[in-house]
Amino acid sequence: MKKQIRIIVYFYILMFSFHLAAESVESVFPEKGLVAEKIRYQLKWNLEEVKDVQIPEMGIHFLEDSPDIPWFEILYSEKKDNSLVVDFVFYVTGKFTIPIFWTDANGKKEFSKKEILIESSIPSSDTGPADIIPPLTFSGSYWGRLSILLALIGFLIGFGIYAYHIYTSKKFPLDAIIQVEPTLEKVEIYEIRLNELLKRESISARDFSRLLSYYIREKSSNLSGKQTSSFTETELFRFLYDQFPFEKQELMVWKEFLTEKKFRPEDVLLSKEEAQKKFLYWKGIWDQK
Repeated sequence: MKKQIRIIVYFYILMFSFHLAAESVESVFPEKGLVAEKIRYQLKWNLEEVKDVQIPEMGIHFLEDSPDIPWFEILYSEKKDNSLVVDFVFYVTGKFTIPIFWTDANGKKEFSKKEILIESSIPSSDTGPADIIPPLTFSGSYWGRLSILLALIGFLIGFGIYAYHIYTSKKFPLDAIIQVEPTLEKVEIYEIRLNELLKRESISARDFSRLLSYYIREKSSNLSGKQTSSFTETELFRFLYDQFPFEKQELMVWKEFLTEKKFRPEDVLLSKEEAQKKFLYWKGIWDQK
């Protein structure tokens, strides 16, 4: 009796081992990563069980419902007779299934069951490329800081009352007495920052593309009288095509350049000559309008 039980157990172990050998084996490392962090996916299979494995093309792939936003990028892939290795980077946060599928011996399409959790790599304190002015800090005791603050508030209130008194007692507007420095428009600020950036020999492609995008938005807004600051890249270039005499193919090239350089995780460098050429192209176009 014991011998028969032992034979049955061995038989089930052997069948289970054959079943495992026939199935494809997936692995992902790490299973929890950050935005723009490299993720390695591996798939191994039996030649008789898997007939065709499909992977996305090399390069950047965009979200279907938001074609301006990069979803993931294939950095590297190596496919052999019974194994596959793919390196991904994801550019949006969330939980995603690895976008790979294959066909088994019965012609049934099987999708990857591996999931990857992507979290943000940007600190919550990072507010973007704009310059950030740190808050004023005071030293000393609490009452000393409070006294300084109250004195400052009192000075501002007194100055406001004095200015209002002058304004109401004269027939001339206040700016006839106090000369106010003219304020720069946004487009002038972006043009100044671009010129400062172009003084460098090697220029960050990400910084340049962001400033150039802001410059194009403000210029087109000033000329058309419509707000473009909230437009996505796709909406912006569709607007340029509708409002100004641009060639469609030409705008597509510029859209692809700005999108790739702004969102690519590794920051490449542009030569001073290349960046100047691109900026002068847009400056020349707007100066003719």
